[in-house]
Amino acid sequence: MVVADKPKKGNIVRQSYVWALLLTNSFSMKSEKKCSHCGEWTTWEKQPTDRCGHCNEYLDPRSLQEKEVREEKERVFRENDFFRVRENDSFLMIMVRKTGWALHAIFAAIAWAFLWFVTTFSG
Repeated sequence: MVVADKPKKGNIVRQSYVWALLLTNSFSMKSEKKCSHCGEWTTWEKQPTDRCGHCNEYLDPRSLQEKEVREEKERVFRENDFFRVRENDSFLMIMVRKTGWALHAIFAAIAWAFLWFVTTFSG
């Protein structure tokens, strides 16, 4: 790891020191974790897809499974979203979806304004 010299007086030198630290990955989130499969210590970047350097098993399989479940839920949500215009929608359906989204936004703005008014002037 390359470390820049300590900053001297002067704004430009301090800025270059900070940039040198940022560019050399000295703020990296790497640490070590003991593998639950083989019991060896290995580098861990705190990502669910990190694998053990010795046995090539996942270091955090529960986190990986939670990530996959979360991604599946997001995919299902995107597929079932009424306001999302799909490729095979007709012109009429596109207009219905866009009009519905606009009415939804107007309703949300009115509800927000009403709640703001009630909470602000309620005393």
